[in-house]
Amino acid sequence: MKKLLIGSILSVAFACGIFVYTEWDNQRFVNTLPEPPVVEQVVEVHTHPHSHEDPLLSAPSTGEVESDSGAEANSVGASTEQMSEVETSQVDEGEQTKAASQTAATWQTDDTHQHQSTRSPFGKKITRIEDMDPDELADMTRVSLLRQFGDIPEVYTFVALKRKKLKNQPLTLDEHIDFTAAQYHLWPDPRTKKTLEIFLEKRATEYPSSIQTVR
Repeated sequence: MKKLLIGSILSVAFACGIFVYTEWDNQRFVNTLPEPPVVEQVVEVHTHPHSHEDPLLSAPSTGEVESDSGAEANSVGASTEQMSEVETSQVDEGEQTKAASQTAATWQTDDTHQHQSTRSPFGKKITRIEDMDPDELADMTRVSLLRQFGDIPEVYTFVALKRKKLKNQPLTLDEHIDFTAAQYHLWPDPRTKKTLEIFLEKRATEYPSSIQTVR
């Protein structure tokens, strides 16, 4: 009875230790990741200059009236010619005014001239590591660790088992030992070493590596 009680207490203490270590390990893992990329949405801006001048201001006059002050003898004929030219000029100016009004109306309803802001004032930034896809996060971690530590086996072991943990897949006791050993190789820490020693002692004394699964 006494041995059973002691065994129960040790099992509860071991489970609590595993839980605390897992939380600490996840937090340190998040802190080692690089900053997520900032994604900005940029759209080509329509910047060609526009010139919406009034056609009436730039169009040349077509009804200039010319009078010959020196032809007093033909004043009646000159007067008739001037009246004819004035009437022609008035007709041409009326047609130009109508065309200008139609051009202005067409410009106001033309969709190609309706410009709006095309650049987002804020970039989109991923701020929560927990929201990322587990495979994408594991791949990003592998790239970062290879750049930091080089092409060593501990990087691949750590990333492979971390991928399973990110997917909430259970690890065997052997996998916990491999994961902790790789982590200790990459980031030496007394707490990691202590956890590794607990796992090794557990495997040596109580649990067959081929049967026991530790969550």
